[in-house]
Amino acid sequence: MPSANAKEHIQRESLGRRIWLYKLDLTMWGETPLYWVGADTGAVDKAVTFDGQVYSPFSVLVEGFALSTEGAFARPTFTASNKGNAFTALVHNNNDLKRTPFTRFRTYDRFLDDGAEPDADAIFDLETYYIEQCPVLNKNVVKFVLASAIDAGNAEIPAETANKDFCFNQYRVWNPLTSSWDYTGVTCDYTGTDMFDEFGQPTMDPTEDKCNKLWGTGCKLRFGTNPNNFTACPGMSKVRIK
Repeated sequence: MPSANAKEHIQRESLGRRIWLYKLDLTMWGETPLYWVGADTGAVDKAVTFDGQVYSPFSVLVEGFALSTEGAFARPTFTASNKGNAFTALVHNNNDLKRTPFTRFRTYDRFLDDGAEPDADAIFDLETYYIEQCPVLNKNVVKFVLASAIDAGNAEIPAETANKDFCFNQYRVWNPLTSSWDYTGVTCDYTGTDMFDEFGQPTMDPTEDKCNKLWGTGCKLRFGTNPNNFTACPGMSKVRIK
């Protein structure tokens, strides 16, 4: 969870350049994990260090991580350079790397170890998927299709309440004494200017800005189709528990 320092910068909208960090955990195959760095705007041309771990620049394209609201689990892909047959032996010798964990999260350049305010807790949008198949492998690129832990059958569902529609995140509160948002204890990442009341109706009064914690009339209005940390499971209708 982001630290209080990171949340303060979210409120001030002064986070700086967004950085994406990736990990392909090959330990199940007796190999060393791979760590890569990317960015929203422009390539990252040098390695970065976050929480003591070095992430190397590498040609990686990730697609399809947007949250689906139609019941199906996301099937994102990542495509990487296979220059010098970097992946060829790994794929051929290890069952196409099936069920290998692939993790990504975002942070900002100011929170890197050599940034203005190093902060190992400044982790946002942490996601872990598992390689399901390798449909493309040639001398130029390798492409993997990913699946969620539930969809891949790779992990047990934690013994806690899960639901399809209701988000459990703590939403911000307007403080009339300071005429500003109070983010104390807040777990929702929303910091935008659009406001909606508890019925999902637009409002210009910050005291009426109350999220009803529902996907269609709460989170989606604020984040669009890809909320940062919506805690419900819209795809639950596709899961049959026997």
